[in-house]
Amino acid sequence: MTFTDYLKQKQHSGCTISTYSKYLDYFTSWLLQEHLSADVISYTELLDFIRWLQSMNKSKALINAILCPVRHYFNYLVSAEKRADNPAAGLFMKGIIRRREHQQ
Repeated sequence: MTFTDYLKQKQHSGCTISTYSKYLDYFTSWLLQEHLSADVISYTELLDFIRWLQSMNKSKALINAILCPVRHYFNYLVSAEKRADNPAAGLFMKGIIRRREHQQ
């Protein structure tokens, strides 16, 4: 099963799958550049990935958007038994102000 198949199985929309694939390209490009593999990467190395995104002047909001499919990707690797854990679980950029929706 591919990552796309995994997302379809989780009932993500085509638009979400497309966006996740685009954002995951940042991660896979970084892995190639650093000669790392997602099946053995550590939490500490994920922090290096975040610093790399920051060095390219990516906003905290965009970094969080990129981390979302990265977390899903590690869940996929766990479900495919290629990893025992998800090192990106709970990994978010802090300091983002979210608007609260007002209910009427």
